[in-house]
Amino acid sequence: MALFRAEDIQQMADAYATVGTRAMDLTESLLVHPLTTLAAREFAHHGLGRRLSTLARCITRIFELLPPEEEGIPEREILLDATVYLQAFVFNTFGALDDLAFIWVCEKQVKKANGQPLPNSRIGLSRNMEEVRGSLSDALRDYLIEIDPWFSHLENYRHALGHRIPLYIPPYIIRHEDADRYSLLDEQARDALYRHRDVDEHLRLSAERDALRSFRPWMKHSFDDPAPPVAFHPQVLADFATVEEITRRVIADL
Repeated sequence: MALFRAEDIQQMADAYATVGTRAMDLTESLLVHPLTTLAAREFAHHGLGRRLSTLARCITRIFELLPPEEEGIPEREILLDATVYLQAFVFNTFGALDDLAFIWVCEKQVKKANGQPLPNSRIGLSRNMEEVRGSLSDALRDYLIEIDPWFSHLENYRHALGHRIPLYIPPYIIRHEDADRYSLLDEQARDALYRHRDVDEHLRLSAERDALRSFRPWMKHSFDDPAPPVAFHPQVLADFATVEEITRRVIADL
């Protein structure tokens, strides 16, 4: 059974088709914006600008490698390649937000309460970056507060990816109602091969076992992670759109 409905797939296809153009348009907005400090221009042109291209390329490759309409179980190499692009996407989404924060701090000369420069560890757009958020316009700050759950989601994936368990795409799933049958067939297939040396029976049982497998385009950290899996096709599109919206709002306020 497919995870996505036909209308979901079409909606994602429509958004996916515009990502490259939107990334270029946003980069052009950064290039032509009259930033006054060299540091801000560096973060805009060589930091955020590069990351936007990377995000767009990651989305392209994820959709090419694992089209959301396909239901078959992908080959291992395809899963590994898609996983690399997913991980790169998460890192660069987080990095794009930090680049935006650095652009803002450099242009607005945001400092600590005692007038000293903000350390790099205090430059960001998430809720715990009080100095930066306190320097934003009311409208921009209210918008960021509104999407704080998204920041928390992104930070969880970023920190787990960088410091704990890297996200991955499960190669297949077994429905709960098929779990016992799957385990039994797996045991019988092994017995047929190693105990009875019956290759034909091993292949027959293995095929029956494998028929219980299905694929879902989900990403997770680990089997034991209590958080539900995330459907990565709509997630990367939503994440890109959020970075795009934040960038446009920051540019407008600059």
